[in-house]
Amino acid sequence: MGIYWSKYVMNLLMNLMYHLSVAVALCVGGWMVLQGRIEVGTVVAVASGLGKLNDPWGDLVNWAREFSVVSVKYRLFAQAAEWLGALPTGQVAENDALAPA
Repeated sequence: MGIYWSKYVMNLLMNLMYHLSVAVALCVGGWMVLQGRIEVGTVVAVASGLGKLNDPWGDLVNWAREFSVVSVKYRLFAQAAEWLGALPTGQVAENDALAPA
């Protein structure tokens, strides 16, 4: 249950950071446009640039998720191979030291 909780909390925080940053950029940019300090095109460029930042974060999260899945599959495969006698005893313990907890 804790894994699901952390997954949803991290997803919530990522979405909140993204949408809050766009909202702040639009509010501050709109205020600066009204004062005549910058142009509307600058605000649009900043807002679209913030939209492009979300894709690399999503890719990084997907990579971490896939790494965790592959790590668990490897450990299960190594344990099954040891159980079937394909690997010498103790090989799984040595390989687990390389894999993250």
